[in-house]
Amino acid sequence: MIIGVVGPIGSGKDLVASFFVERGFEKISLGDALRDELRDNGIEVTRKNLQDFGDKFRLEKGADYLAKKVFIGLDENKNYVFTSFRNPEEIRFLKEKFDEVLVLMVDAPFGFRLQNLRNRNREKDPISVEEFMDVESRDFGVGQEKHAQQNASCFEMANRIIVNNGSLEELKQKVNLILKELDL
Repeated sequence: MIIGVVGPIGSGKDLVASFFVERGFEKISLGDALRDELRDNGIEVTRKNLQDFGDKFRLEKGADYLAKKVFIGLDENKNYVFTSFRNPEEIRFLKEKFDEVLVLMVDAPFGFRLQNLRNRNREKDPISVEEFMDVESRDFGVGQEKHAQQNASCFEMANRIIVNNGSLEELKQKVNLILKELDL
């Protein structure tokens, strides 16, 4: 079984993925693959560089490049949870390779997500409202080429939506309900 987790910045995608990991899934992050690419090329890992170089790699190597990169060596008999999709072609690639792919969108209110970013302070995440809105606009694909950031299109591919607007325990219960429905 393949679970793909999508959602806007700061919504709790990695947290949701961690609940699947607790249940035996192996986590695969396209973002981590991109971070490795940046480090291998001596480029500082910042949010802007991740966006810029992700777009560059997808333009030069195909919109599904990162999905293909992480696909190498995966065992068809294992359960995986994927994170950090930025383009629908990445999801389409996995759906072509695996029989069972469930795409979950994690969503959360704006203020909740902004506070999550301020708390995690990763890769120079935006912490002002203006910075946050600029990053989110680009992530969503506003004014972006087809190969670039297209998170809004990824959200549209979701089979299920999880709203992260409460406690950690409430979020975990929502994930556990999905696992129960999937008989996992």
